[in-house]
Amino acid sequence: EVYYSPRWFDMLGYTPDDLPQSHDAWSRVVHPDDRERVERSLKAWFDDPTVSHYEIEFRFVHKAGHAVQVLSRAVILRDAQGRLRRVAGTNS
Repeated sequence: EVYYSPRWFDMLGYTPDDLPQSHDAWSRVVHPDDRERVERSLKAWFDDPTVSHYEIEFRFVHKAGHAVQVLSRAVILRDAQGRLRRVAGTNS
């Protein structure tokens, strides 16, 4: 399950009707020049059972077409076996 706050949509010029609440929608609005680096970093963090936090800077593409620089921070919650169970984060 994915949830984006109303503020996330506002900062990118979208409404909840414009984008589904999914990882695919998030990935689509990451700036194309940053997408591969961000996806690679996220996968590495998520796959490493010792990682509990992450932080990365990148750009989203606003609905109007301009870049929006963000600092994304998150806490990764894992079960006793180190498997990812939840990610909660912010973009500022």
